[in-house]
Amino acid sequence: MNHSHTLDTADALGNLRSIPDTRQLFETYFNDGLGITDSMTFHEGKLELEGDEYVIADASLNPKYRTVQHWHNVWREFNLGPRIGEGVIEKLQSKKASYEEKGVKILINEEPFAVVICTPLMQRAHKLPYSKDIVFSDSTASCDAHNHSITFMLTPCAVGAVPLAVIITKGQSMNDYKIGFELVKNCVGPDGFGGECFPKLFITDDSEAERQALQSVWPQSKQLLCRFHICQSVWRWLWGSENNIEKLDRPILYALFNKILTASSVEMAEVAYLNAIDSNNNVNVAKYPNWVNYVNLYWKRKEIWVLSYRNFETHGHQTNNFSEICVRIYKDIVLSRNKAYNVVSLVDFTSTVMEHYYIRRIRKFCNSRCDVSRLFLISLQKKIKYLTIDMIESLENNMFKVPSEKDTEMYEVNATLGYCTCYQGHLGTFCKHQAAVYFFFSKELPNAPPVTAKCRYNMAVLAFGDKVQPLSFYNSLNAQDEIEENNTEIIDVNYTNNMSKVVIDEKQPELITNNVLKPVQQDFQSVVDLMVHKNDEFGSTNESLNIFLKKLGNVKTKNSWETFLSTCGKQISLRHANKAKIRVQPTSISRRRPGVTRGSSRLVVGRPAKTENSKKNKRKRNLQQNINKNQLNAKSH
Repeated sequence: MNHSHTLDTADALGNLRSIPDTRQLFETYFNDGLGITDSMTFHEGKLELEGDEYVIADASLNPKYRTVQHWHNVWREFNLGPRIGEGVIEKLQSKKASYEEKGVKILINEEPFAVVICTPLMQRAHKLPYSKDIVFSDSTASCDAHNHSITFMLTPCAVGAVPLAVIITKGQSMNDYKIGFELVKNCVGPDGFGGECFPKLFITDDSEAERQALQSVWPQSKQLLCRFHICQSVWRWLWGSENNIEKLDRPILYALFNKILTASSVEMAEVAYLNAIDSNNNVNVAKYPNWVNYVNLYWKRKEIWVLSYRNFETHGHQTNNFSEICVRIYKDIVLSRNKAYNVVSLVDFTSTVMEHYYIRRIRKFCNSRCDVSRLFLISLQKKIKYLTIDMIESLENNMFKVPSEKDTEMYEVNATLGYCTCYQGHLGTFCKHQAAVYFFFSKELPNAPPVTAKCRYNMAVLAFGDKVQPLSFYNSLNAQDEIEENNTEIIDVNYTNNMSKVVIDEKQPELITNNVLKPVQQDFQSVVDLMVHKNDEFGSTNESLNIFLKKLGNVKTKNSWETFLSTCGKQISLRHANKAKIRVQPTSISRRRPGVTRGSSRLVVGRPAKTENSKKNKRKRNLQQNINKNQLNAKSH
């Protein structure tokens, strides 16, 4: 046959039809988690190893981008379903059996929409000693094209904190949270939270909807507010232009509030509160009646945020910053700062990428490649050089008296519960007095740094389950030098000493803010009337109106509607692009150091280059440092 075109040119080879084997190979790449560009780069790299340019130019063996894009769209529709709608729930239901084969529990509620994910690691995390004592909870959004809310529930352990469950809901209302938490309760069953069915404490930020939902589902649990979020909220209030607080007075007022927060006793907290609202004797307070009202509102809920109302039950955890870290891990590592295609892909990422990430981090600790705990214990060992074993008095019931370094005061250490009567240890933090008991009497306190083979083995069980290596595998190089482990479990004891208890007003969950009760119909009509007035006053262009209509038309969910109202459509994209970026806080871009991208790409980590910094250093996300400099605090994720 005579052809009217060339046959042995790259242009001719580039028009050949792809063969089924090539398509099947690319579907394998997609199943392994590679995207369009990554799969093409990987495939072309394999062909380059053969060294034949004809093969690389052959479209039947090395397809073009548009061909691979079509294959990926078909594969995505088949495996993940549509982006939104009833097909998403149907796809989740159809994949539920495959999740269960891998040990992943998935519970789905259609109306209101909610999904709970409990991977094998999360199920094993419910057997941790602290899972029945304390749980952190926090939420985030902007992780998929329709801004579903993702709530993480975590518990502390030797490696920091591990998730107990991940909840995906349509929004962040009280009903959304309640449905999600009820699914968690049904998912974990009677073995959840260390077999207690509920934790003793929840530490959250000041989200009224979340706290009411927790109270409704787990009424036996106490709720505490995160110390960091309280401080951050007060500092932001002081900087709010509507509050008219002079700049020089802001650190002074914050210091008054901080004294209430950190008071060592209930009596001292009450004295600090009276000083913070004393408008007669304090000139700075007298200038701001709104400050007095603000402090009074906080004082009504003093039991859930003032540290003097807490005790060793918190095990030294006064914040839910572990949740903040988990959110960043999810956005940076799991999603790579790219919005997921739909809820099904969120479930897939959580069940695979997030699960493997935590397993790798735990494996690093189990293999003795994390020295943080060991170095911390060494630092405490240096601080107790003033002590000898004769100076410590041993009492009954695993109690000890340890002398102070600076004066003649004696501190009581309870090795069973893990607390000390000193300022640092009375909230469950491992202090130097407890370290003295740890070293001199070989007592394994429940809050001691995890440096023993038993601790590493327990974490290996968490990560690998039945596939864990024997205990001897996790012994240190000098196994005979390890401290004998006498008491590795936390024992529940009815502690009736004179220490302050965590007191929660049972009526507190009934206190709903005025914003929740206030009808919005009148305010919404005011918005419409104001828009009509502004249009009559200033007019509008066709271009701006078309953009506004496009953004408004792309609001498909309740969460997107709330975002549209609060940002005037600023964060609503004109179209649902694949892998749309997870946008960062608008003000965070101006604070970035030289050389860092001005967009929303994932930040490069590692040692910075040794170059001269010609630009002004941006403020760090360090609340106390920014307060000392009298400037606003930076925001995260």
